[in-house]
Amino acid sequence: MLRRLLTVCILISFVATEMLNAQYRAFPIDDGHSSITFSTYFTKIIKVPGSFGNYWGHVFYDPQDITKLSASIIIDVSTINTNGNFRDAHLKRADFFDVENHPYITFSSEKVLETEDGYALSGTIQIKGQVKQIQIPFQIIDTLNPDPWGNERFTLAGNFQLNRNDFGIGEEGEFFHRSINEMIDVELVMTMAIRNTDRYSLFNHPFGKAIYELMLKEGTAAGLEYFEANKDEQEQKFVHSSQFLDMFAQRLIQYKEFDKAIAVYQYNQELFPDEDFTYANLANAYFMNKKKKKAQTFAKKALEKNEFNTLGLELNRLLAK
Repeated sequence: MLRRLLTVCILISFVATEMLNAQYRAFPIDDGHSSITFSTYFTKIIKVPGSFGNYWGHVFYDPQDITKLSASIIIDVSTINTNGNFRDAHLKRADFFDVENHPYITFSSEKVLETEDGYALSGTIQIKGQVKQIQIPFQIIDTLNPDPWGNERFTLAGNFQLNRNDFGIGEEGEFFHRSINEMIDVELVMTMAIRNTDRYSLFNHPFGKAIYELMLKEGTAAGLEYFEANKDEQEQKFVHSSQFLDMFAQRLIQYKEFDKAIAVYQYNQELFPDEDFTYANLANAYFMNKKKKKAQTFAKKALEKNEFNTLGLELNRLLAK
């Protein structure tokens, strides 16, 4: 009886661990429902707001353990907007952000700290070639839930301050100190989402529907053979892009058909060997299928193609621990 009870306890523990691990996934930032804004003061009186229009990133998240949250974010500095064309042009020049030589702001988290008000994301930020340690206090303002379209979505919000002199942004001295505040207030609202592929119209199209049904009923190879034999007859340019097969792999991942998804991602990566995201998505599929060595191999290949591939950055960092 005792042996049976111990066996049951071990099985329960194993299943619980597997469920927990299955929850730790990569969520891309939904930039259409997120924002990176900042503000400072001109002549100590006039508040000047701004934002960045283009950024991307991935967040690994486990809703049962927020302290495991990990993030990589890249900001395209050339998309800075302060509602003043002359001012925006000046901000891109060498005395401010020097966009020509330093086109991106990067942030990589290192750990999550629990605080009295919530949490703080500790990590490194690089601006204009200068790397500094920062902490971003944040709260989960919308926990992981399906939205009305079935997308898995969660949102966090945070704010912090940066001293522009730490990064050589603008000039130091009495004139700049009096005219432009040294401290910059930064506010983040980040929504992460994994799309519900059931809503993709692709799978209602006869060509897409036939491919997917063959993958499920006869195996991945059958679906890919049908794709290869009939793709030239399809007029849509999308069919001949790397995004086309990627959507089939996304759907297979959604339904936990990991081996089939890996096969599709492999085929897609071979068709489009110069595109970094084909390597990163293959790495993520291996990670979800608990094949860590393969995952790290392809994460590194993604970074060889593009050092700013945030899924590759996150996977490589995670698997190197």
